Amino acid sequence: MPVKVEDPRVLRPALERDWLINATTIARLFYPTDSVWDAYVDNLESPKGIMLRTRDKNLSGKVGLEFRVWEDEVHDELGKVLNRGETCDIGASRSNTIRWAEDRFRLDRNEPCVFVALKDPSALERTSGVDVEPLVEKDADKVDRHWGLATNRRDFFANRIRNGPAMGVRRDDELVAWMGTYFITDKVAQLGYLHVMEDHRRKGLARSVVTAMCLDMADRDLMPTAYVFEDNHPSLGLFLSLGFEKVDRQAWMGGTFNG
Repeated sequence: MPVKVEDPRVLRPALERDWLINATTIARLFYPTDSVWDAYVDNLESPKGIMLRTRDKNLSGKVGLEFRVWEDEVHDELGKVLNRGETCDIGASRSNTIRWAEDRFRLDRNEPCVFVALKDPSALERTSGVDVEPLVEKDADKVDRHWGLATNRRDFFANRIRNGPAMGVRRDDELVAWMGTYFITDKVAQLGYLHVMEDHRRKGLARSVVTAMCLDMADRDLMPTAYVFEDNHPSLGLFLSLGFEKVDRQAWMGGTFNG
């Protein structure tokens, strides 16, 4: 049976071997988040795979999962923690986990993403003529209303705005474009929830906000990263045009565990 890890610090060396790919897992285990994650491994001394599990209230009764598996057969071993019929939300899955989940789950969500990173920000230039400013806590209401992935996450966005950075553009005191971070580690800042109000699109505001965020991250010696849905061609094109590189193809999935 898988071993529950009582002290996640023992997993840090294995995860740090590829700190960019494993940034989400590192953030969930070692940095403040709005969820508590339990970690399981196949072998505590020399793990070939790690599974994180949570029952976050924001998942509406689902079990949250994340896998980092270096040898494919370990998926089945880690899967012994799950109960047949459990409804799960599976985040940041690499290709080997995607194949396993497609075989072991009755999936009702399978959203492929491109994981991108800005490894060299030296070519970035701040957009002239557009004032990008920090968000304030009351902006969390608007960010929450326009975030398409879930509802009632206002407290999460307020926390991210307080702990920053989160930036946006205003027109006549109305917030019309914005972006923030999902998490920050000692090496990586995961950018997200980029949004431009419909009447203000195709005016370069998204480029201005992303650029400002990335320059801020560069000043902190952090590498900006993002997950972009594979079919979101405008966003993917924007990130690539700013110098982001495709690092990995991953997916966010959900469904019922068949065992």
